[in-house]
Amino acid sequence: MPVMKKEFEFGDDESGKVKLVVRQASGLDRMKWEAAQGRALRKFRDFGMSVEEWTEDQQAEFVEYLEEQNVGVEMQITEWIPKCIVEPADFDLGILTSNELRELLMFVRGDTNEGAVPLV
Repeated sequence: MPVMKKEFEFGDDESGKVKLVVRQASGLDRMKWEAAQGRALRKFRDFGMSVEEWTEDQQAEFVEYLEEQNVGVEMQITEWIPKCIVEPADFDLGILTSNELRELLMFVRGDTNEGAVPLV
């Protein structure tokens, strides 16, 4: 199944609007992260199989471990988003706010309903 694309628009009339087209991260983009996440889930399996049922402390420990393995949110933003911007090719990510970067990341990762992989 090919990765999806979506157009985003950020900014306002006063500061100026910027449009960009972004694709989801491909399987190739995600391999390092998925492998590290699998190792982390095995390491923390004593917390339970459902991450949603973990305590806040357990989730924080898991996220900290991913950061230590260099596959946390910062890596996903800095490595995936530049690769996933389709148009304009010369887009400067430095003009986006952290909230805008997180919005892009949610789509790039497939966390949103429109970006989620459909269940067959």
